[in-house]
Amino acid sequence: FLNFSSLGILAPFFMEDLSLSSAQVGLFVSAVSIGACLSQVPAGLVTDRVSVRFILPLAIGVMAIFLSLFSFSSSYVSALMVLMVYGLASGSISPPASKSVMDWFPPLGRATAMGLKQTGVNFGGIIAGVLLPFLALSFTWRRGLLMVAVAEAACAVLIYRLMKEPPVKIQSQLSSFDWKNVWRVVLNRNILILAGVDFFFFAGQFCFSAYLTLFLTREAGFSVVQAGYFFALAYLIGAIARIFW
Repeated sequence: FLNFSSLGILAPFFMEDLSLSSAQVGLFVSAVSIGACLSQVPAGLVTDRVSVRFILPLAIGVMAIFLSLFSFSSSYVSALMVLMVYGLASGSISPPASKSVMDWFPPLGRATAMGLKQTGVNFGGIIAGVLLPFLALSFTWRRGLLMVAVAEAACAVLIYRLMKEPPVKIQSQLSSFDWKNVWRVVLNRNILILAGVDFFFFAGQFCFSAYLTLFLTREAGFSVVQAGYFFALAYLIGAIARIFW
């Protein structure tokens, strides 16, 4: 999420560099979201049959590659295309990450473990809010993002080396795969309700992440660094709430 947060936190920098409007910044977020939407179900299907230890670092590694490519973008169109592919990799993170919690933890305590996992989203926002303005002001936004991409690639390697398979090996049943079962899950009433809730939740969260820095710097008169602190504070409160909820 540190990467996704960069789109909003660094918006004042690349808006000037690429001559973008606020609407075009919003389309950056939309490009990532569309890519993620297209990849999440296929990523779930693959995760059911391939080791989480392989899928998770692979997706993070691809994100690192395309984040670095975004830092070299010279036009709005090229940046938009890169972010679309970046979104495809980003959408592949949640299924294996959630499955790892399901595999490792018993039903009692699983929701708490899931909440702890999700605090990673918030801590990514906290680090982004504090770190990215400093990097952009010290090294330019392009070099700052490139540094984040290198750190993310290193993280992918560490995950692959340190992550272990679940205590109980779950065998894939490739022969029993049936698209009818997939559609049965997709059209399940409870799944549709959860998808509807997520739609409104992430719409608000993505708008907040994309435009908070622009609002605080353009309308409220704060500096980019101060806006980053507000961004970090919001996600710190969210991290605490995820654990207790």
